[in-house]
Amino acid sequence: MRLPAAALLVLLATGASAQVRLSAGATLPLAGSLGPVWEEQPGARGTITFSAYGGEVRLALDLAMHDAAEGEATPEAAPDFLAVNATLGWGPVLDLGPVRLSPGAEVGAGRFAFDDDGEFGGNLSSESELLAGAYVRAGVPLAGRVEAWAETGVRRTFFSTPQTTAGAAGGLTLRLW
Repeated sequence: MRLPAAALLVLLATGASAQVRLSAGATLPLAGSLGPVWEEQPGARGTITFSAYGGEVRLALDLAMHDAAEGEATPEAAPDFLAVNATLGWGPVLDLGPVRLSPGAEVGAGRFAFDDDGEFGGNLSSESELLAGAYVRAGVPLAGRVEAWAETGVRRTFFSTPQTTAGAAGGLTLRLW
């Protein structure tokens, strides 16, 4: 129990002068899907970023609905599902005048809850999978502690048949300190 508390104190001490940012915004799918019968819809992302280890650490939470596509190739029993992805990322920060650019890598887990009130194809109505990806995030000050941000990235979700998706996101950031 002492080791996690000491690690937290070291992290807090190294980030004492660090800026903490809370961000929220929308996500937009650009390419790929989490399966051949689903289409990802625009979603939402919330992030917390702070300086650590010579760069910026990012904790992100994404929410997006995935609708079963209409058509002959779609199994009748394919339900819609909600994807909730939680990731931890890190990347260096490049200050380019007023623009902050942060390319980074992330790892995390996704939770997929199917809208089928039971079983889908003999499977449980939800599952969790690991994911990994890379992103590029840019931020620019607007007024006071408020910033605008935009990001694009690619993720690989490790289902039994891994799926790769690309997306973009953007919104507003509040710099806490």
